[in-house]
This record gives sequence, structure tokens and C-alpha cells, in this order.
Amino acid sequence: GNSISCSNQCHVKKLNLSQNRLTFYGTKTLLSTITNNTNAIKSIRRIDLSNNNLGANSGKIIGTYILNPSCMLSELILENTNISDNSVKEIANGIVNGIAEYLNFINLGKNSL
Repeated sequence: GNSISCSNQCHVKKLNLSQNRLTFYGTKTLLSTITNNTNAIKSIRRIDLSNNNLGANSGKIIGTYILNPSCMLSELILENTNISDNSVKEIANGIVNGIAEYLNFINLGKNSL
């Protein structure tokens, strides 16, 4: 099953999944699994999904993740992920209405926006 073992405390602060052939479905599974574990979502500060083919629909799942009140993400790397203009709109909504006080770095470089 999909589980992240962070029952009492989670020490994972950074997830580097760059260049792993991750797609929309893998990203969706990853982020929903983290979201379902309160300790994990509160612990993770940096997610690097660069150089994966996340695709045009990934913005909604990323936006939903960062809208979660428990999300304390400070860095989000989405360089060269094939996201769309609409994805950026969804992510921006998550930033403005969710983690604006925590997020201090986002990389959207090398996308056709």
C-alpha cells in the first residue's frame, strides 16, 4: 500500500524526486499519501519534482496539496516538468490562499508557459 512511516514524528524535510520519470499519476499518489499523514505534511519543507513529465493536469493536485492548512512547504521545484499555464494558475491559487507565509522559493523554469 501507499504509506509513509511517520507515525509520531517525521524527520523527512526534503524530497528530491528529480529525473525519476514521475508522471501525473505518480505525483498524485505521492502528494495524496503525504497529505493523509499529518506528521509528514507538517515536516516536509522542500519538494523537488524537476525534470519529470508531470503534464498539464498536475497543477490541480499540487495546488490542492499546498492549500492544505498543515502544509508548511517552503521550496517547490517544478523546473522542466511540462506543466501548463492552467497548472500555474492552480498552483498560484494554492500559494495565495494556502502557504503564502511559508513558501519562499518556487522554480517554474524551463516550462512552456
